[in-house]
Amino acid sequence: MDPAAIGSALRLSMVAGRLQDLASGVFVSADLARSYGLSVGDQITVSWPRGGEGALTITGVYQGSILIT
Repeated sequence: MDPAAIGSALRLSMVAGRLQDLASGVFVSADLARSYGLSVGDQITVSWPRGGEGALTITGVYQGSILIT
């Protein structure tokens, strides 16, 4: 599936960023962004399940819903 189409399919309500920006980074929920002081353009470090880490850029902040929190 095209990453940019996921936001449309899930009907995400964007607080910051654009749905089509998912293809070039990651989205975080508004609650998570507020808790950690994150915003579009910030980088986060993630740990992969099979080991290692990677830096990802936040390209969108969405309002949580029943389907996505």
